[in-house]
Amino acid sequence: MSISKKKVLSSPPAYALARAYQRLMLLGSVGFLLVVGLTVYDGWQRHMAAEVAVIHQRMHASVIQLKGIIKSATDQITQLASWSNNFPRHAPYQGSGEVRLAIELARKALPGGEVTLDALASLPPAHRLGQLVALPAASQPRAGGLPSDLDLALALVDRLGVDAQTSPCLRWTYFNAASQNLLLIAPWLPKKDLLGSEPSSRRFLQQAWQYEVTTAGLPANNPQRKPYWTRAYQDQAGAGLMISHAAPIYWGDAFVGVVATDVLLGFLDDFLRKFPDQEGLLTISNEQGQILGDRRATLVGQKSIASIDTLLPPHLLEGRTLDHLHADSIGSDLVFSASLDDPHWRIVFQIPKVTLQQRAMEAFSAQLYLSLFLVLVVLIINLLLWRLYVAPALQIADFVASESGGSHPALPKVPRLWQPWLDAMAQAFGDRRRYLAELQQSNEVLEQRVARRTQALQAANARLQALSVTDPLTGAFNRRHLFDLLNSERLRVLRGGEAFSLLMIDLDLFKRVNDAFGHAAGDAVLREFVLRSRAVVRQTDVICRYGGEEFVVLMPAMHQEGAALLGERLRCAMASTPVVFEGAQVAFTVSVGVASYRAGERLEELLSRADHRLYLAKAEGRNRVVCQA
Repeated sequence: MSISKKKVLSSPPAYALARAYQRLMLLGSVGFLLVVGLTVYDGWQRHMAAEVAVIHQRMHASVIQLKGIIKSATDQITQLASWSNNFPRHAPYQGSGEVRLAIELARKALPGGEVTLDALASLPPAHRLGQLVALPAASQPRAGGLPSDLDLALALVDRLGVDAQTSPCLRWTYFNAASQNLLLIAPWLPKKDLLGSEPSSRRFLQQAWQYEVTTAGLPANNPQRKPYWTRAYQDQAGAGLMISHAAPIYWGDAFVGVVATDVLLGFLDDFLRKFPDQEGLLTISNEQGQILGDRRATLVGQKSIASIDTLLPPHLLEGRTLDHLHADSIGSDLVFSASLDDPHWRIVFQIPKVTLQQRAMEAFSAQLYLSLFLVLVVLIINLLLWRLYVAPALQIADFVASESGGSHPALPKVPRLWQPWLDAMAQAFGDRRRYLAELQQSNEVLEQRVARRTQALQAANARLQALSVTDPLTGAFNRRHLFDLLNSERLRVLRGGEAFSLLMIDLDLFKRVNDAFGHAAGDAVLREFVLRSRAVVRQTDVICRYGGEEFVVLMPAMHQEGAALLGERLRCAMASTPVVFEGAQVAFTVSVGVASYRAGERLEELLSRADHRLYLAKAEGRNRVVCQA
């Protein structure tokens, strides 16, 4: 509470006492609460930071473990791609004895036909290294003396067969020739099982190039010739969620095909379940946003692959990426993420804020209870000080504010310590009210005089304003006001408003009226013309006396055709009924020239066109409306 020295508190003891209350209540209480609050806040933050640091360490350790698990797939493809790219330098290679025997048996069984390794079925499973489906064209050497696709496949059989046994996560490893004439796959399975429901080997090999694992390796899709990972997909044989890792094979500038391995992702669920923190939601997703692993339930048998967007919608991320989330607050959760470079996978951990707060609370409870006890003690002390000192001071302040605002409240009940100053203030306010009443009475008399003078001056100004823009005889606007209005309308049209039109009107043979009936009759005709015109035109139209018996009707937002119709109605209103003046009937007619404003033209040009059409109306016999030259 800010306290200033005023007349109602002119006593030095009162002012000093108020200042003492303020210092005691504010400086002492606020200072103590600030120290306690900072201590509590610092302790709470340290415990929360410790919980966050533990999660960061666990996420980092999980990334290292995951890199080690999938290293077998990346190493296998790297080695196979490197060996295949350099194959022309150490060809020819005919493969192992079992493979060469199987090839010879296949060729004898089907001379000039397809080549398979079905003959390996007679060998023990450990020696069935892989299956081969090759059309006859696969044995043709490439241009430039390069080996054939079959040469490379035979050389790869041993390597694919051995590598397929290095990790339980690897489902299939294969070489798919870009010529669509050959497919080598390990481990071995009969050709009929490999082809499934497809009876034609050629169509089977062509369809193999419809999948992402092969199309992503095409030169147009992978000009950098880098290894790549596909999107996740469900294995057609029901093995569960899978993903493929592949690399393109080039001999010089010639694209030979791709070597790839299919990785079963079921191990990710078990990997995530071993995460030390068992609370919260833990997932692994790829760069396409597909959820590859979720420790809540196995992904085997699911018909669709969930998206990370279902757990973290983009609108909640607010521009943040999943690669860099470090205890970010998203909704009611804190979200952590850690990323792998190759493949670009993300481990995302979502844990409710309440959970971390509860953990921090358990570690922080003793310090928190002590802080709450100290705060309670301070509140009790403040309550006592409030009742004895601050509350009476506020009551007196309210009394002073109410008196200053014009109301007259009853004296507040305060301790006897405050009563002398309260009585002095009450007396001072009583004197103040009496002085203000006298001053108010004097002000009211002065304000009444000023109001009468102001009203008279405003009325005079209004009359002068009306006289400056109106014609005193007819009550129509004068020529100067007409040009002000025309200029305003012109600017409105230039800003994109609708065009305006005007009627140039002249009373026919008006001199004869003056000569036959006198100038007083002529003045009556002019006034009657204005009255009838006002009854005909719209409320937005303006009637102006242009000079003598010539008038102009300004019609905003009116095109020429509408203006001509209005002019005809006005003409008929004048010709239909004579003007009665001192018992005499004075008949008169008008001639009207119509013109609409054209964007860009000067006002003089508009008035000249209207005047010219008025001239034509008179030349054609008067009492008519002309809107075309």
